Amino acid sequence: MTRSWYVVRTKPQSEYIAAHALRVEGYEHFFPRLQAVQRRTGKKEIPLFPGYLFVRCDVDRGQWPAIRLLP
Repeated sequence: MTRSWYVVRTKPQSEYIAAHALRVEGYEHFFPRLQAVQRRTGKKEIPLFPGYLFVRCDVDRGQWPAIRLLP
């Protein structure tokens, strides 16, 4: 039983909500972001891969269905 990294697709512009839900449930995840400079608002944090997160879980232990039900 080894834990592997998987790519998870989120709803459009819901990466922060999904990352928070994974963190609350105790799943190890990776959500890479960049600091972007915008003309009007200054610096803003944006996802490196919009619509995607990376989560580490053990599929053999049945963790995948629980992840799929998170917001």
